[in-house]
Amino acid sequence: LQLSSSTFGSGLTISTLPSFLQSFTFSGNTIQGSLSVSLPSSLTYLDLSGCTLSGSLRLTNMPPSAVVSSVKFTGTFTPSGGSPRSSSKAFRSQQTTTTSTPTITLSSSTGSFSSVSLNSNSFPAGVTLNLLSRVSYLYFYSNTICGSVSSTGTISSGSVYGNSVSFSSSALQAMFPALPSSSFYSNTYNAQLCCNFASSTCTSIGYSLVPYKTSCTSTPCSSIDCCAAWTCALAFPLPSAYRYSGSGCDGYVVTGSCGGLTCGSGYTGTVTKTCSSSRGTFVLSGCTSGSGSGSTDLAPIIVGIVVCLVAVAVLAVLAWFCWKRKWYKGCRRRLCNWRTTYTWRPRHTNTGTVYVESIPGSPGTMMWASNGEDGLVDVTAEMRPIFEDLIRRSTQHYPTCGQVRVGDVAIQQVLRIRNQLLQQEYLHRQNMIKLEKSGGRLTIAPVSPPVSLCPKGITLSRGLNEVCLFHGCDATIVPGILQQGLDLRLAKDGLYGRGIYFAQEACKSLAYCKVANQDGHRCLLYCRVTLGLVAYATERCEELKRPPETDTEGILHDSLVVNPGIPNGVGGAAGRQIHREFVIFDKGQAIPEFLIYFTFG
Repeated sequence: LQLSSSTFGSGLTISTLPSFLQSFTFSGNTIQGSLSVSLPSSLTYLDLSGCTLSGSLRLTNMPPSAVVSSVKFTGTFTPSGGSPRSSSKAFRSQQTTTTSTPTITLSSSTGSFSSVSLNSNSFPAGVTLNLLSRVSYLYFYSNTICGSVSSTGTISSGSVYGNSVSFSSSALQAMFPALPSSSFYSNTYNAQLCCNFASSTCTSIGYSLVPYKTSCTSTPCSSIDCCAAWTCALAFPLPSAYRYSGSGCDGYVVTGSCGGLTCGSGYTGTVTKTCSSSRGTFVLSGCTSGSGSGSTDLAPIIVGIVVCLVAVAVLAVLAWFCWKRKWYKGCRRRLCNWRTTYTWRPRHTNTGTVYVESIPGSPGTMMWASNGEDGLVDVTAEMRPIFEDLIRRSTQHYPTCGQVRVGDVAIQQVLRIRNQLLQQEYLHRQNMIKLEKSGGRLTIAPVSPPVSLCPKGITLSRGLNEVCLFHGCDATIVPGILQQGLDLRLAKDGLYGRGIYFAQEACKSLAYCKVANQDGHRCLLYCRVTLGLVAYATERCEELKRPPETDTEGILHDSLVVNPGIPNGVGGAAGRQIHREFVIFDKGQAIPEFLIYFTFG
């Protein structure tokens, strides 16, 4: 069952769900009031990510392994007037501004929780956490807390880490008095936080590039000004009227006051920077084109025109000689041989600026090396913090997963991959999926639950279910992958057939990074994958050699998605799928985007 991206005006109670329900996706919703859900005992997967809740949260009959992730508790709301309409997606009622102290109540269908994970949530001051069932292990991480939070219930053990709180360490430990001090680590205390969770522009300082903070301490906050620690965000490239020669702003990390701004060639004046609270950047002004600057600007233009004319003349003379001497036959032969013996140079690196380019025929954008050559682009400085955060957020059981300690992953280098042949093969396969499914009059439904594992700067084709996923492999086979792509002929039979496997959780892929290179570095691939028309596995199916058939004769699905909770027989008849996996049966549906070198510990 999926209910997403809706707005409810006066709270919501969900009950009498079907007893056979196994997965409930309730994501991206806004509830201007409280949310109470009575879950069936058959449920194995619950997704509340992206929800904004102004009141309390009550979840009863939860699975023994409970997860509440990426929920924003505002504690205040002001619904707009109007009478409810059943045909509208947003239900509204006439109410005045209401301020509440949210309460989070969780109870298990079995009377006890084997584990409870509360991560990536936003809590205002005064929240109370009620655990009505005994908790064997509590994961409480990556949350933003803007005031005192209390908890009730019995907790045997747990880990509290990676949280950003506006109070002291002793106050955080007082939330869970049963846990020893060793369970609290890597938290940020007395942090300057934006507590106006009702405003979409407010974020936690240090976790976002939005250069603002709130100057008030109460809820709701109404005054937003430039934060002293994040004073500017400059968009690159700059307008031609301005020139940047200082340090502190590189387009990704914002520090200092972004000095070094001067007027560009042919412009005069004094640069003025005004913090724009609506756009999140400095608005530049003050540089204008002055009189007498025409001669200065025309000189390089004239020189450029002369150089172009000389180059055209030289090319024309060379073309005439080739034609007269019939050299074009040899040139054509060499060109054909070059195409058939194409060699890719994976050792080439370019440490310059990485640009975003549009690719003809592509529904999205890809980031490639600016020089247009095949090879690897070192983007460690820009992408290392992004992938560190991505690996942490994509692992619900952080920091450990079986024998893989995800918390010990140390990224050494991040390289962007460019291979034009693989790129053209990938785009061709996307076009073939479009033609095949449109010819069979089949609609490609969005993958459920959705995959939101993609850094900024990469645009995906949602109509083709294009996603970004992890793929783990030994370092010894990486050179072949960089040149030839992920080769299906080398795939082994797995639980869900002979295909190429990808994972949404980094911990699953890290388990397959077993062999390091000569420098002791292991390799993890971050790939762009087109899922197309998706089939969902209900049990293990080792015999698959191609995607399952559709109801339309002669047309297959394009991929197989394995959601957590289905029976897979691992560890016995009661074994169930833990991680979410994605299987494709055509190498053209995936292209490696990033190569991540890392070590453990």
